[in-house]
Amino acid sequence: MKDDVIIEPEWEADREQREKEALRREEKDRRGERDGERLRSTVRSTFSAAWQSGGGQADGAAETPAAPETEPETDEAPQDPFATKPKPSKFKQYLGWVLSGSILSREEVKKTYKYLIGIALLMMLYIYNVFYMQHLYHRQEHLTGEVRDLRAQAMTLRSKCMEITRQSNITSELQARGSNVRESMTPPKVIEK
Repeated sequence: MKDDVIIEPEWEADREQREKEALRREEKDRRGERDGERLRSTVRSTFSAAWQSGGGQADGAAETPAAPETEPETDEAPQDPFATKPKPSKFKQYLGWVLSGSILSREEVKKTYKYLIGIALLMMLYIYNVFYMQHLYHRQEHLTGEVRDLRAQAMTLRSKCMEITRQSNITSELQARGSNVRESMTPPKVIEK
């Protein structure tokens, strides 16, 4: 027998039905008593007013008829404590099983534990892969920026090196240092073998 299915015996259902019927009858009787009280009070007030106006009083003092005592009528029907509640929909029932965790104890789910664990592992592997790819992407972006900076720095150093190694700059540097080396005024000759 499944844990989540409750089978009521017929006598239990009949007992509940009888209790509901008894409560309904009592409520009807109470309503009838209230209606009867209203009717009696209005009849009394009507007869007493007629008796007083008809000369039935000896002292001649006319009393005003008493206003009928009535309870405020309510349009609402009293709530039945044993009213059957509507059965929750299949979706709500399933959602309740999932949220309470009782779905994991069902036989159908116990058979699929291997697959569920496999799916969970694949999901974790997928999440790890996404984070690792994001890490590699950020690292690539960082290294690309670093290479760009190093390329600009290399171009700057190359231009400085070209500027320093020009012949005119070399001679002016030698003169500034006080060296006796001078630039040759005769053009170079090609030596043939």
